[in-house]
Amino acid sequence: MSRCGRAAAALVLVGTGWIINGCSDSAGPWMARPFDPSIDQSVTAAPGYPWPYEPQSIRIHPLTRRVDPSGGEPMPSASATSDRATDMEVRIECLDRDGLGTRAIGAVWLELRFNDQSWSVGPLDLGDPELNRRIFEVVTRTYRIGVTLPSGVSPTPGESIRIRATLRVPDGGTLQDSTELPWR
Repeated sequence: MSRCGRAAAALVLVGTGWIINGCSDSAGPWMARPFDPSIDQSVTAAPGYPWPYEPQSIRIHPLTRRVDPSGGEPMPSASATSDRATDMEVRIECLDRDGLGTRAIGAVWLELRFNDQSWSVGPLDLGDPELNRRIFEVVTRTYRIGVTLPSGVSPTPGESIRIRATLRVPDGGTLQDSTELPWR
């Protein structure tokens, strides 16, 4: 290769490196450095600044469904006194201001209506870390609540159960959603 060819190749390589390095953030690349315990590593929000990932809305997730109580292992019921297998699996999704699934603190309860009958489940205290972990499903980012229908309530296929979910958040506000669950 001639001397001019080598110089041109060197300029191309240097220029490419400059272009690649020029694509980094204007603050420069993140550099790893040894841990210094004298530097305050904590991160706090400014006073009065709301937590950006707190729920702004909830929805009854489309995976809410009827559960066949005779098949498989029964899911824990939201009712601690129920000795029957669950009939429904209600999934509540909490959404932050960006519309992404998040966990919540507060009290959640369900109101269910079938024909002229209505009943409620809850409140479930999501401020209880054990309960929060037990009913939160990481894969779907939903709270999974098993519901046992009261004795004598037995919808037939084609009928629907109306479900309304309410989450009362720590500041006293409430978030709600409702849906019809076709009984299949």
